[in-house]
Amino acid sequence: MRQTFFERLSGAARVNLLNRTHLLDRKTQLLYGQANKILNLTSNQLNLTRLRHENAMLSTLERHKNHVMIMKAKLTEKDPKHWITKGWTRLSTQKGYIINARDLDVGDTLKARLVDGLVHLKVEHIDSR
Repeated sequence: MRQTFFERLSGAARVNLLNRTHLLDRKTQLLYGQANKILNLTSNQLNLTRLRHENAMLSTLERHKNHVMIMKAKLTEKDPKHWITKGWTRLSTQKGYIINARDLDVGDTLKARLVDGLVHLKVEHIDSR
């Protein structure tokens, strides 16, 4: 039967080879342990970074949500539908909205927004107080 390389070595050479093999095994285990520590540390850092980004994103989304709610409230407040359905209207001319009779002249054309459309009116007489 044919001898392996290890079997052809002398006793001292075998011991030396075994010692080197064990040394390489220990170094491999140390390198593996160090690599594992580095990977665990990197994994933990990535998880922390992910959590920070998630928190920042949630905070940003919450701010945007609040901003949208504020803008919606402002739009709802400005929406004339609520008071138009109760019979109120707002008059305007080409110059803008009318608040006082003194802002008008006989012959001015007014616009009045109603629930179902826009009405054009003409001033014929002004009773000022």
